[in-house]
Amino acid sequence: VIYAIIWVIVGLIVAKIIGIALRHAFEKLGIEKKIREKKLHGALLGFTVTGIITFLIELAVFIVFLGAAAATLNIAIITEIAFLATVWIGRIGMAATIIIIGLFLGELLSNKVEKSKIAFAHWWSIGIEIFIAYVAVVMALNYLGFDTSLLTYAFTIAIGAVFFSLGLGFAIAIGLGGKTVVRDVLKKRQRDIEKLL
Repeated sequence: VIYAIIWVIVGLIVAKIIGIALRHAFEKLGIEKKIREKKLHGALLGFTVTGIITFLIELAVFIVFLGAAAATLNIAIITEIAFLATVWIGRIGMAATIIIIGLFLGELLSNKVEKSKIAFAHWWSIGIEIFIAYVAVVMALNYLGFDTSLLTYAFTIAIGAVFFSLGLGFAIAIGLGGKTVVRDVLKKRQRDIEKLL
């Protein structure tokens, strides 16, 4: 039991030391600073890339030591769980990487579109960011072995519903005598429409 406790304590210490070393290395490399300069820091909803990477590595290191502690007690089930947990942390880390890349790519393209002079730039930027984030999440879930056919089907329906609603609303507006309103809107957005055409 004493050896098991020592393994756990050593695991906590080693994981903490590795975490501190990683944070220091990331700070020296200026990764977060570069992300902020590119205005991509809002992509992870308050989390940081270095924070996520450091946490996953610390957790993986501690679980390895926890498995070693279980082995000294001849508790096969805990050793097996520790091994599986380590494998799954690796898979979750890869899935998280896919999502992070997707979020950053979406934020980057969204910022580019937002600053461009194309028609309806703001709405295009939102749509692009949502689409890329959604694709990244579906890819990550696929990597983890989840069936994403329902999500893909739901997204296809949602896109179809949006375009159908826009077309139907436009048709109803004209059909119910909203020609003046529609004409005024079209006149205001004439430049945007000309850019699209």
